[in-house]
Amino acid sequence: MKSRKETIAPCETAHRSATPGHLGQIAMRVGRTIRFNPDTEEILDDPDAVRLLSRPMRGLGVWGAEAKINVKYPLNSSRTGRSPHASE
Repeated sequence: MKSRKETIAPCETAHRSATPGHLGQIAMRVGRTIRFNPDTEEILDDPDAVRLLSRPMRGLGVWGAEAKINVKYPLNSSRTGRSPHASE
């Protein structure tokens, strides 16, 4: 995106291409056929399937001010010789 040019494939095409796979996964998990309205992008008459369209977002405690910061060995520290994401 450095050039800010249009991508080769529009993002709407990618979204519509991924939708059948997501719906197939949901139908498999609920164990039945689901009905989907492509115009409104809603699953019809199946609250269990609708719940699988998204998941709860993490709270601010994960990424906000309450997040723990490792000051002793900051990211990219040459002192640890390990990835900053490696478990302690």
